[in-house]
Amino acid sequence: MEENRSGRQGFLAMRASQQKQPIETVGAELREMMTFLKKKKVEIGR
Repeated sequence: MEENRSGRQGFLAMRASQQKQPIETVGAELREMMTFLKKKKVEIGR
Protein backbone atom coordinates (compact mmCIF):
# COMPACT_ATOMS: atom_id res chain seq x y z
CA MET A 1 0.00 0.00 0.00
CA GLU A 2 2.92 2.30 0.64
CA GLU A 3 4.02 1.78 -2.98
CA ASN A 4 0.66 3.09 -4.16
CA ARG A 5 0.76 6.09 -1.83
CA SER A 6 4.25 7.03 -2.99
CA GLY A 7 3.36 7.19 -6.68
CA ARG A 8 3.79 3.54 -7.77
CA GLN A 9 7.21 4.19 -9.30
CA GLY A 10 8.38 0.59 -8.90
CA PHE A 11 5.11 -0.83 -10.18
CA LEU A 12 5.03 1.46 -13.22
CA ALA A 13 8.66 0.63 -14.05
CA MET A 14 7.89 -3.09 -13.82
CA ARG A 15 4.80 -2.68 -16.01
CA ALA A 16 6.75 -0.74 -18.66
CA SER A 17 9.49 -3.38 -18.60
CA GLN A 18 6.96 -6.17 -19.09
CA GLN A 19 5.39 -4.39 -22.07
CA LYS A 20 8.75 -4.60 -23.87
CA GLN A 21 8.88 -8.40 -23.66
CA PRO A 22 8.88 -10.17 -27.07
CA ILE A 23 5.62 -11.99 -26.33
CA GLU A 24 3.86 -8.66 -25.73
CA THR A 25 5.18 -7.25 -29.01
CA VAL A 26 4.12 -10.33 -30.98
CA GLY A 27 0.73 -10.37 -29.25
CA ALA A 28 0.11 -6.74 -30.20
CA GLU A 29 1.03 -7.46 -33.82
CA LEU A 30 -1.28 -10.48 -33.92
CA ARG A 31 -4.18 -8.54 -32.42
CA GLU A 32 -3.72 -5.88 -35.12
CA MET A 33 -4.28 -8.60 -37.75
CA MET A 34 -7.50 -9.84 -36.13
CA THR A 35 -10.12 -7.69 -37.85
CA PHE A 36 -12.94 -9.14 -35.73
CA LEU A 37 -11.52 -7.61 -32.54
CA LYS A 38 -12.54 -4.14 -31.47
CA LYS A 39 -9.66 -1.68 -31.49
CA LYS A 40 -8.56 -1.04 -27.93
CA LYS A 41 -5.14 0.16 -26.91
CA VAL A 42 -4.10 0.33 -23.28
CA GLU A 43 -1.54 2.98 -22.47
CA ILE A 44 1.29 2.13 -20.13
CA GLY A 45 1.01 3.90 -16.81
CA ARG A 46 -2.75 3.99 -16.65
